[in-house]
Amino acid sequence: GNVAMQKRGSLLRAARAAQLRGVERSAALCAVWRWKEATVPSPLIIDRFAKEFAQEGLGPETVDKLSAATFASSLQYLVALRTRLLDDRLVAWCCQERTTSIRQVVQLGVGCDTRA
Repeated sequence: GNVAMQKRGSLLRAARAAQLRGVERSAALCAVWRWKEATVPSPLIIDRFAKEFAQEGLGPETVDKLSAATFASSLQYLVALRTRLLDDRLVAWCCQERTTSIRQVVQLGVGCDTRA
């Protein structure tokens, strides 16, 4: 019944996570750190969909293990700081241009970033 379906879903997620390579895996890992940053009292960034991306890409069990790892807070801060610096520079540039013709900015290579 329901337990069997949950186990099957868990196995399918684990199989997909094992297939992630290179940029895809890096994107899912960065999603873990963006999600974790959004859970602190004064986050540098908030990515509302990062948790779902991370869990879909890596599986909930892997996300939980990574979140509890001793290096987790360092990577979380690194990803959050890098993201915040890029965001601040982008906003400053848009303000400097003082144009209303900028409707959308596309950041290439940011991987599973849903803050737009």
